[in-house]
Amino acid sequence: MNLSAYTNKNIVITGGAGYIGNAIVHALSTISCDIKLIVHTSQLPEELQNTQAKITFIQKDVTDQSFWSDILDKTDYIFHLAGQTSSVYANEHPQEDFEINVLPIIRFVEYIKNISIKPVIIHAGTSTQLGYTESPIHDESSKDNPITIYDINKLTAEKYLMYYACQLGGLATSLRLTNVYGPGSKSSKSDRGIVNKMIQQALSNKPLTAYGTGEYIRDYIFIDDVVDAFLNAGEHIEKLSGKYFLIGTGTGHSILEMMTMIQEQVQTLTSFAVPINHIPMPEEISLIEKRNFIANSNSFQRKTNWKPSIPLEEGIKKTVEYYYNR
Repeated sequence: MNLSAYTNKNIVITGGAGYIGNAIVHALSTISCDIKLIVHTSQLPEELQNTQAKITFIQKDVTDQSFWSDILDKTDYIFHLAGQTSSVYANEHPQEDFEINVLPIIRFVEYIKNISIKPVIIHAGTSTQLGYTESPIHDESSKDNPITIYDINKLTAEKYLMYYACQLGGLATSLRLTNVYGPGSKSSKSDRGIVNKMIQQALSNKPLTAYGTGEYIRDYIFIDDVVDAFLNAGEHIEKLSGKYFLIGTGTGHSILEMMTMIQEQVQTLTSFAVPINHIPMPEEISLIEKRNFIANSNSFQRKTNWKPSIPLEEGIKKTVEYYYNR
């Protein structure tokens, strides 16, 4: 991974104690740079050893009106990862989700008009912004038709960032991620990080549960590949600015296939014969859970040096070993 674009730069990472934020910090800690790590709770990321980066922890809520004015001094890059990440919670609390996922970006756009710096901003989006997808393979030509409050708000925030890039002289891109998994901190939301949750459940010798036959197709992407995508986005931002990109492996696996891989890896390591139980799909479940989705990331790959490198079976093996040894 080439990190020269970030050497001696001032970098802000919102959501710094989160899963992806923590992983990006670890990657950038190997070079000389100045990182402001924004966390909204007293829980800090794992302590880094022998870091070459200067890391400053700032406990601040992204919904504070003064958020950007307090942190943007001399900033070169922003990795905006902070946000509310549960689709279920967003549907139940739409105003709160808007205040967390959209309003901070509106305030960013308003604040940036009045200052001289125009930092690069790389935003964490989600592939579900496209909405319900029955046919699996999609790229950036697919039409957005979000069907959850969460995805409507994620799309709205993304549109404001594209306005920043196209009308205000800034540089911004949004990476719409597929299903991220791998070693790292636990998600705070029960409907996020499903692969990691199932791995931890299986390692506790508890059965896994699949809705129906587990036939729906997903694109599972390893955390190291996600970090590499974000850092490549910053490095090649001139080619990406004003656009969003789908980030996935381009390979689909059914939910049952994913569970079976977990089952096999856990049994190899622990001898636990964890069963997979099938139950009916709940009537109240969102249509978004019935989607089939594989990301065609060719456009992003052509514009950057990025390419996914960890297939699902290898990634699950690495993740099982990580949680087993903790």
